[in-house]
Amino acid sequence: MFGWQIAGIYILCGLTIAIASGIIIGKLGLESWVEEYVYQIRMGEAGELPDRLDVGRSHHHPHATAEKALLDWLYLATSPHSTLAPPALHDVDVEALDRRRLGRLAAHMGLTDVLRQWRTGGLLVRQRRSTQQATADSSRTRDGTRSLRKNRPSPP
Repeated sequence: MFGWQIAGIYILCGLTIAIASGIIIGKLGLESWVEEYVYQIRMGEAGELPDRLDVGRSHHHPHATAEKALLDWLYLATSPHSTLAPPALHDVDVEALDRRRLGRLAAHMGLTDVLRQWRTGGLLVRQRRSTQQATADSSRTRDGTRSLRKNRPSPP
């Protein structure tokens, strides 16, 4: 229907708008509007590559190590914006995990206390309580009255 010339013009216009917008936003100096906690978030590559990725399973598509996957799950489960529950202790073969690697990664990710709470079962109770509280809070309307819609029961 359209030739490559129209597609090229479309791409060129999109790139021009994106670059110009980036320059303008950069010149505005909006860094002071960013909340302090955003700068304190520990994201990125925590730990050494062999601790994070199991390249032996596939050379084309490396997979996370079991230890890294568990810590990512715990990180997401403790996020105040997540409804994800931490894994049940009986669902994880803790003996198959490399404890040294798990400790190193937990330290790099700032999850040492979270990991300790999960191992003792304390994290599961706290998460369930916050999920129930979130369900109760979400059933309220803006003016603070209770909504008529039924709450879904929280998972066991």
